[in-house]
Amino acid sequence: MIRRMLIALIAVAGATLPLQPARAELYTIEELRGLCRGESAEAGEFRTGAGYRLLAQIARERCRMFLLGVADASLELSARRCIPAGTPPADVADHLADAVLAEPEGSGGTVAGIVRDALRTRYRCAV
Repeated sequence: MIRRMLIALIAVAGATLPLQPARAELYTIEELRGLCRGESAEAGEFRTGAGYRLLAQIARERCRMFLLGVADASLELSARRCIPAGTPPADVADHLADAVLAEPEGSGGTVAGIVRDALRTRYRCAV
């Protein structure tokens, strides 16, 4: 059920927002923090409350997918499987998004650094 909803959200995101894969690795912490909060530059295009809510959900899902990709790359590079089997990806994504939102503005950190720290803290990953 959740998988179907996620696939539907991805399809809606692809149809609604221009996904810029060439820029994906260049999100700044501020841009990613905005996505995690559900903020989007395209918000003014919608006139209904439902439209704003859908756009915010799409932005949050883009944040979560990006963070899971960064986490997956970090774990793959370290050849470690430290996240317990059966842990829902949504739980990992929520933890990573919370870590991005908790990062103090102007800290000078990187998204990859925040993800590595969050994986170390929560799952004791040696990344």
